[in-house]
Amino acid sequence: MNGREEISPIEEKVLYGLGTFTGLGIAIVFFVLPDWRQTYIAILWTLACLAVGHLIGFLFGIPRVNKGGPSTPQVNASQGSGHIPNTSASETTPYEVNTNLQDISDWLTKIIVGLGLIELNKSYTHLQTAATFISTSLGGNSTLAISGGIIVYFTTVGFLGGYITTRLFLGAAFVRADRALSSAEKLAVESAIINVEDVDGSFTPKTKAIAEKIATIPWKAVKVTEVPIWAKAKLITREIREAVEAYSYLVQVDPINISYRLNLSQALFENGNRENALQQAKVAVGLITETTQRDLVDTCYKAVMYFALYIHPDGYKESIDYGTRFKALPGVILTAPMLVNLAAAYGQQATKDKPAFASAKINALEACKKAIELDPIWKAKLREMWKPAPDAEDNDLAIFGNDPDFINLLS
Repeated sequence: MNGREEISPIEEKVLYGLGTFTGLGIAIVFFVLPDWRQTYIAILWTLACLAVGHLIGFLFGIPRVNKGGPSTPQVNASQGSGHIPNTSASETTPYEVNTNLQDISDWLTKIIVGLGLIELNKSYTHLQTAATFISTSLGGNSTLAISGGIIVYFTTVGFLGGYITTRLFLGAAFVRADRALSSAEKLAVESAIINVEDVDGSFTPKTKAIAEKIATIPWKAVKVTEVPIWAKAKLITREIREAVEAYSYLVQVDPINISYRLNLSQALFENGNRENALQQAKVAVGLITETTQRDLVDTCYKAVMYFALYIHPDGYKESIDYGTRFKALPGVILTAPMLVNLAAAYGQQATKDKPAFASAKINALEACKKAIELDPIWKAKLREMWKPAPDAEDNDLAIFGNDPDFINLLS
C-alpha cells in the first residue's frame, strides 16, 4: 500500500489488455473495409455490440447485498480515561438498501442463461441471421464474414469488460454506499485510547466489536476521510500489517499529525519493528508544541519511554532521559505508567551499570512508590517485574529481588 492506490498492478494489466483488444478490433475493422462510409457504419455496429456485451457483463457482475447480515452494534462504552457519549443506536435508519437492480440482474441472467441453453443448437442460425442483417448496411454478402466477426468479437470483449469492471469497481462503490460508517461507530473507534503497555486490554468488548465490523471493509471501499478510523480498527483487531501500511500512508499525507505518528509507532512495535517504532515515537515528541493537548503529550512521552526499554541494551538511558525531559515541561506530572517505565529503566541501569547501582536503586524505588500512590493497580505489574517468571521478558526489577526495601513495598 504505497499511497492509496485505486487499482493493483494486476488489475491495471487486465484493464490494459481489455483496452488493447478493443482498440485492435476497431483498427482491424477500420482497415478491412475499403469504403469510409462502410467503415463508419461498421464501427457503429462494433460499439453497439460492445454496449450489448458490456450490459450483459454488468448484469452478471452486479454484487449481491447481504440482506441477512448482522445488525449494527449498540454503542455505549468508555475507553480508558475517555468516554463515548451514550447513544441508543449506531444511527440506524428505517430505510433498507434498494435491491431492485440486483433482482433485475438475477432475473435477466437466469433468462439469458436459460434461453441460451435452449437455443444453443440454433446459435449458428441466429448468428447468421444477425450477421446478414448487419452486412446489408455494409454492402451485401461480401461483408457477411466481417459482420459475423464483429458480433462475436466485440460482444465477447464487451461482456468481459462489463463483468470485470463491475466486479473491480462497482462492488467497492456499492460497499462505500451501503456500508458507510455511522458517526457513533466513528466516535467509538476514534476515541479509543491505546495503552502502549497493554494493547489487548485497552478496549471494551463493544469497541472491539465495532472495530471488527469496520476492519472487514475492503481497503478500496474506504473513503479517504475514513482511512484513520479504518487504520485504528485494524490496530484494535490486531491486523498489524494492514495497520502499519495504513498509518504509513497517513503519515505521508499528514506528516505533522502526532496521533498518526504515535499509532504508526505502536503498529510498528507490535509488528516487531521496534527500532522504527522508537524513531516514530521520537518524531511525535519532536512535533509537540505549546498548543498540543495534554493527554497527547503524556502519551508521546509514555510511548517513547516504553519503546526505548526494548530497543538495545542501553535503551534505558533514553527512557530515563525522556522521563527527565518530560518532568522539565511546565505543568506536567509523571503518570503512573511513566513511573513504571522509569522504574524499569532504573532497574536496567542497576543491572548494567554497577557503579550507578546505589543511585539507580533509590530512583527505582521512588518511582515504584509514586506509581503505586497514583494508581495501586500498577503494583501487580511492578511485582511481575520484581519476581518475574523464568521466561518473562519484563524482568527489569529482578536485580532487587532480595532487597529489603522492595520486599517491604511489593511483597
